[in-house]
Amino acid sequence: MILRSMTIQECWCPNCGRGQMDYIQDILFKEGISENKLIGRKLICERCGAENEIEDVLLIIPTSFLVSSSNDLTKIKSNEDIFNWLNKEDI
Repeated sequence: MILRSMTIQECWCPNCGRGQMDYIQDILFKEGISENKLIGRKLICERCGAENEIEDVLLIIPTSFLVSSSNDLTKIKSNEDIFNWLNKEDI
């Protein structure tokens, strides 16, 4: 069985460069909302006090993958290898 899931949030204050991910994660967890519901919300940076509005949410969908199930770098699976591997009937 393979569970494939990747979610990464990145957000920095444009004034001082401090990461805002912990603040955003707290909001998402406490309010039980998706990232899209944050559009238009203003956040106050804990380091410099700047008020920043979330203008948009960028969803990144990878177009290529490398999977290594071994320490041997010659056995890394690329896109086509992974497609064939995931579509084998005996998985």
